[in-house]
Amino acid sequence: MVLKKALLVFSLLMGSVLFANEDTNITKSDIGDKILLLYVDDDACHYCRQLDIMLQEGKAGELVEEHFVVQRVMLNEDLYLPEGLPVPFGTPTIYFLDENEEALIEPMRGEKTEEDLILFLEEAIYEKNKQHSSSEGSSFWEKLIGE
Repeated sequence: MVLKKALLVFSLLMGSVLFANEDTNITKSDIGDKILLLYVDDDACHYCRQLDIMLQEGKAGELVEEHFVVQRVMLNEDLYLPEGLPVPFGTPTIYFLDENEEALIEPMRGEKTEEDLILFLEEAIYEKNKQHSSSEGSSFWEKLIGE
């Protein structure tokens, strides 16, 4: 039990290093070709602490490190969300956004298993890749003849 508590405290401390908080401005250049994972948190949210650990460990942690920039915001009256995003019903809520702050997929809301989290992460990566490949576009001739 003591080991679990020590691991939780360590993970939370590491989370403060790995995640940008609400006072940190993330720019388009910070995101680059990654996905913005906008994480709505609350100090009293037990499930948020579990999610903190899942976002840093195992396959989910690897996906986050490789494909995402995490921005944590606190659920309060000053919560800023990019235009067009639905208001969170509670915490945790995660929005998966492209470099234009547009949603790639539906937000992830509430407690999730590690498998559920991985599915959301993989779906966001898939949509980002699909968006990127379609934005590269076809050549003039391919567009002209409809291929």
